Amino acid sequence: MLHIGERAMPGPRLLAGTRRVAYPFVQKGAAQLVKLGVPSQSVGYRGVKRATVPAYLSRKGWNDRLAIIHPASRAEQALPENVSLRSELPGDPGWWGYSFQDVAERFSAATFMATIPDCRIGWYHDESLGGDFFPAIVTRDGYGLDLREIRFRERHIDVFRNADDFVQYEDGIWFAERVYDNHSHWLTAHLPKLLLLKRLGLEKQVLMPAKRTGVMNATIEMIGHAPDDFKIFDLDRPLAVRRLTVMSTDRFRPKLVRLVPQALGIDRAAPGSRRIFISRAGAERRRLLNEDELWPVLK
Repeated sequence: MLHIGERAMPGPRLLAGTRRVAYPFVQKGAAQLVKLGVPSQSVGYRGVKRATVPAYLSRKGWNDRLAIIHPASRAEQALPENVSLRSELPGDPGWWGYSFQDVAERFSAATFMATIPDCRIGWYHDESLGGDFFPAIVTRDGYGLDLREIRFRERHIDVFRNADDFVQYEDGIWFAERVYDNHSHWLTAHLPKLLLLKRLGLEKQVLMPAKRTGVMNATIEMIGHAPDDFKIFDLDRPLAVRRLTVMSTDRFRPKLVRLVPQALGIDRAAPGSRRIFISRAGAERRRLLNEDELWPVLK
């Protein structure tokens, strides 16, 4: 059952034109109160304690609410044709947190789902990063849940404190991670989760942002849904969900990634007749250092 527009208990709100000053003794006092068991909401979301979902469930004695769909495992990939040893691959983890060496033998975290009562969800867009979307989930006892690309950050304090009200949902599945509308993130992180939920018959419980790209809408239609088949929410108001289901997946687990070409029919298409190289020479980051040297090989 969906209730939109119902007012929740508002949190502390700054007067227009005022500036929040984070005095050290205020933050320290708030953190001490949170340690004593006072929900962080009661002290303006200061001192939010972060926990992974399994750790939070264990703390509450709710281990039976954790459903493991794929256990943690290791995946092995063949080495490139011109490389004989894994150690010959670059070992720099860089911005991603893992390197080319990790691709040859890579650990995949578990796929799991869990339902947690009375959660609030807020987010902000970081204009310094091109408008990247950063979501956070806070439990009723003031914990910030850590999932891949989802965690409580300093800027979320104002997001939650300054909310007039929260849009109320009885239940729903949260699956939007950081920069969900990025082309790569959508195809390798979000669409596989949506396809997994479809196999489980749960996809219509998904809380889907109203702001979507053309690629998002097109692929949603390609897997047999209209974009509005889900529980649509606007990005200008945070959410309060009475029974929130969260899910965690490894972005590059082979079994999940393969769901996309299977669902879109790519795995049944005729072999390609061309090879396309997309240059990153004009990119701001992750450029190839020796792209000029590659052109003779590519040609």
